[in-house]
Order: sequence, then C-alpha cells, then structure tokens
Amino acid sequence: MHRQTLPGAVTVGRVLLIVESSVLMLGGLLAAGFGALIIATAWSGANSTSIVPPQAAADGGAVVIGLGMGLLGVAGAGLWSGIAMGSLTRGPRQTGIAFASVGALVGLGVSVSGFGPATAFSSGPLVLGLAILVPNVVIIWAIGLDERAQAAFWGLPAGGYPVSASGGYWPPMGYPPPSVSMAEPPSVETPPA
Repeated sequence: MHRQTLPGAVTVGRVLLIVESSVLMLGGLLAAGFGALIIATAWSGANSTSIVPPQAAADGGAVVIGLGMGLLGVAGAGLWSGIAMGSLTRGPRQTGIAFASVGALVGLGVSVSGFGPATAFSSGPLVLGLAILVPNVVIIWAIGLDERAQAAFWGLPAGGYPVSASGGYWPPMGYPPPSVSMAEPPSVETPPA
C-alpha cells in the first residue's frame, strides 16, 4: 500500500498542534494537581488561620480540578487531531483548525489585556499573548490556507482544482441571446487576404 507523502505545511501544522496540545495537557495536569492540593489542605486543618472556610476552599479546589479536566479534554482532542492528520482526512483537519482558532482568539485576548486606560502598559500579557497567538496562526495557515495542504486533504493534484460544470448545467435565461444557437459552435470566417 502506497502512503501519500505529506506536504511540508501539513507537517509543520501537525508538529505545532501536537506540541501545543502537549503543553496544554501538562497545564491541565498541573491545574488538577493544584486543585487536589487545595482540597487536601482545606480538609487537613493545615490552614486553620485562613479566613476562607474549609468548605469554600474545597469547593474552589473542585472548580480548579474541573478546569484542569477541561484542559485535559481539549488537549486530548488536539493531540488526536495532530496525530490523525497524517491520514489526510478532513475530520482531524477541521478539528485542528477549530482548536487553533480558539487558541488564536485566546492569544489575541491575552495580548490585548495588557492595554487599557485603567492600567499602565505591561509587556507581560503582550508577550504571553503573542506566544499563544503566533503558533495558532501558523497552524491555521499550514493546515487551512496553504494550497498544497488543501489539495492533499481534498485528494486533488497539487497543481490546482479541476473546474467543470455539474451535469445538467445550462446557462441562465437570456444567455446567450436568442439569435445565437447553442447547438453548433459559431463559425469563424477569415476575411480574404
């Protein structure tokens, strides 16, 4: 069985998607672990001087665990998309584009959050936002906009898209004018020299 070679843009998109999903999965694991630590500390009595009641701290820890599990789920979908994209099917490609689009929006939101009338300009959110935004824009370009990648996913030759009218196509009413017959091509007469 002959395996189709992947265009370079698809490989770049896959690698970035897998790396980003792996980092997101690590973040989800850390968030879930931190939530479990909050719950354990709340019920052990170690923070008896805290102004937060143990039940409220445990509820907060449960929310953090839930966010961590959500991040793990999204990261799992991103990993699946990046790995399955090697088969050049449309489902993983669409999932990867959706994943990268949400990531680009998050990156844009984080980078814009550094600007505002109430706060002085801070480069921290800008740098973090750009670190999130740029790889996601590259992923969108690589698997969504590159011509060779599109041709590979649609199973077309890399030269372009075949253009042909569907069966039953006929020009709209009034075209060609009634005086021109569509049955025969018009004859071209060359003037005598």
